[in-house]
Amino acid sequence: MKFFTIIKERSERIPDKNFTDINGHPLWWHLLSELDGLDVTVNTDSKKFINQLHSYELKTISVFKRLQKHNDWENNKNIDTSPVEDMLFDFCETLDRSEIVILTHVTSPFLKKETIFDAVNMLNNN
Repeated sequence: MKFFTIIKERSERIPDKNFTDINGHPLWWHLLSELDGLDVTVNTDSKKFINQLHSYELKTISVFKRLQKHNDWENNKNIDTSPVEDMLFDFCETLDRSEIVILTHVTSPFLKKETIFDAVNMLNNN
């Protein structure tokens, strides 16, 4: 099982959303610290995130620098769709087809890994 999430440097609707302090840690930390120990990849355009990540002892968080095509897509005012699906497809291209991929969002900071495991068990059993 692999986890994939996205962290942007700039948020349009809520400024600095992914870096908002919640109980002494940035928003992104809450989800990633919960998932530490699992196979997690973060797609990011954020130097701020990378710098902050280095100050924490999260051992299994891999960082993938956002591809330029996705930056261009996101910044093109003539395109009203998000590149997230394409980012996820690109990530999945690197995996075995039988691998389960969990797309998470740091804006769900209180998601517990047990909840995810329960959902995957339900998926596998049904």
